[in-house]
Amino acid sequence: MPKNPWRLAIATTRLNSGEPLLRHKMTLRDHYVQARREFPATEIDEVLLLNENGAVCEGTITSVFVQAASDEPLRTPALECGLLKVS
Repeated sequence: MPKNPWRLAIATTRLNSGEPLLRHKMTLRDHYVQARREFPATEIDEVLLLNENGAVCEGTITSVFVQAASDEPLRTPALECGLLKVS
């Protein structure tokens, strides 16, 4: 267990899975800034963003991934959720 686990929150701000600009790394960060403003920085370390369907997409400063078991590969949300495309 980490000594200082991150404190997470889920934003009410939603991403639009059909927005093509979300698939590219850009300086257009309005939705990330808006999501972070929903919570005091002194209380929350990271804010997770969902899309309009409630699917987890990404964090405001992190990428989301899970590993079901130690021998399993890391999994990230599907591109169809509306998130950065890794190439």
